[in-house]
Amino acid sequence: MQEAISKIFPSWVPERGYTVPPDINEPFLDDRFSALEFNHAIKEIKDKAAPGPDCIDNMMIKHLSNRIRLLLLDIFNELYTKHVVPTEWKNVHVLFIPKTDRKGFRPITLSSCLCKLFERLVKNRLNWWCEHHDIIHPTQSEFRRGRSCIDNVGSVILQAEESLMTGRCTITAFLDIKGAFDDVLPNS
Repeated sequence: MQEAISKIFPSWVPERGYTVPPDINEPFLDDRFSALEFNHAIKEIKDKAAPGPDCIDNMMIKHLSNRIRLLLLDIFNELYTKHVVPTEWKNVHVLFIPKTDRKGFRPITLSSCLCKLFERLVKNRLNWWCEHHDIIHPTQSEFRRGRSCIDNVGSVILQAEESLMTGRCTITAFLDIKGAFDDVLPNS
């Protein structure tokens, strides 16, 4: 159990979070969320998600009346424009589930579904902005809508087949990074 805890909270992790530089001037990122964005984010959340400490689950959120949804949207917009995160959203429940091989534990974090909905609103907006401004390199596939690692595998196969047909070589390197960053100290 202590090993699992030390992986989640290594000694070198600072107690305070990082701040975004104040010199980003992008009106789109500062705008209030629209009802369209909000309803889209609600459609995206999983039906079956365990509630966090507030005991509100996603099904409760999905079944809110339009009036209550608009009220919640107003609250989210106030939080967003004033750069406030409710203290309750910072509290999570961490459960340690034994791994199938019984060698160690897998931590599961239960956090507020309202917080996760808010995070999804911000994530969707940032994703759109990054895609719209070509911030992400074209070969980056993971964590992008409509793309996956299989796209990169397909690209490698196509390059290898082209090399075979033209008599050239293709060099490929694969790296299994599972757990690679668990014990790496970040540069200060």
